[in-house]
Amino acid sequence: MEADTLDPSVKRLYQFLTIIGIGVLLFILALAVPVALNSSDFSIYNAGWNGCSTIAIKTYKTGKLQPTFSYEENELTLTQRSFADYALDAQNAAILIIGPRTTFSPREGAYIQHFLENGGMLFLADDFGTGNDLLERINASSRFSGHLMLDLSFEKNASFVTVFDFLNRSHPLTMNVSTMLLNYPTSLIAGRNTTVFAVSTEISWLDKNLDGKEDTDESSGPFPVLAIEPYGKGEIVLFSGPSLLINSMQDQLGNRVFRENLFQYLYQGRDTVIIDESHRDVAMPLRLSYVVPSTISFELKVSIVLLVLCAYIVAFTRIPRYVVEKLVRLFARSKEVPGEPSFDTMVDEVMEKHPSWRRKRLEDIVVRLR
Repeated sequence: MEADTLDPSVKRLYQFLTIIGIGVLLFILALAVPVALNSSDFSIYNAGWNGCSTIAIKTYKTGKLQPTFSYEENELTLTQRSFADYALDAQNAAILIIGPRTTFSPREGAYIQHFLENGGMLFLADDFGTGNDLLERINASSRFSGHLMLDLSFEKNASFVTVFDFLNRSHPLTMNVSTMLLNYPTSLIAGRNTTVFAVSTEISWLDKNLDGKEDTDESSGPFPVLAIEPYGKGEIVLFSGPSLLINSMQDQLGNRVFRENLFQYLYQGRDTVIIDESHRDVAMPLRLSYVVPSTISFELKVSIVLLVLCAYIVAFTRIPRYVVEKLVRLFARSKEVPGEPSFDTMVDEVMEKHPSWRRKRLEDIVVRLR
């Protein structure tokens, strides 16, 4: 069926649906906000189960989060910047590095060394990444073992390690923490002057050949998983279970309490926090997407409906023209000169002589002539 043969009411319905669609599209575009996304493990821009977006949100709400990306010329491509690109007041700043996967440059190593010597707070959480690369560059004494730690004290399977041995329960990091659930963790090798705060059980082991069994040549626990190494005037908080920090693990066992303690300890007395994103998987770059907020106020919804309705009335009905014509007639009548026939009288007289004419068309002509 061709458009010009459609029933007028059907055509008007199509027009109405079209204007609604256009209105909704414009509404969405107006509300859309740019959001940085990255699907890499541990990324703060990853809102999935394996991301750390909840950490970014929590840090942002404190007002201390320092964004570490910049826009290219087209404002759609993002470049992730290193923590070494920022001039930080070490005593008032904390740097968080969670699950790094690419190596650290000599410049970054020198930066962290200077940062710690002057009172900076560094949190380094790693399992099988490149955490040791940074520790070696700054000549720290502790290391990550780099081997999968399994434990017969577990949830679901031996790679979900339950930790409930805390060596100092009065410390801010472990206060009120009864248990932690780690997911596929490694262990720490504590160096000189390093204080260990949490260890695995005695029935844990390092599964070096990844066969899921404890072999005779594999080391048995307990193994450190949480420690602090002093460095210059600053501290390095080391954690061998970074998966505890992903979104899907925050409510497991006592993880939420530990997370609260951790961020309170890292951020206390510091006004700037950098969460490093420059050492992610290069195959999953940071990208910019546009999303619409999930919550829209009732008043805004009503306003949009009224706006669409007004747009339809103006574009596809005779109501605006009718209103304008009425106003013109009223204005014309207000200008009538005494003694002259009125507007309606003139129209009536003409219609009597020509009854076949259309009165509305005649009224339009009279208005223009006057």
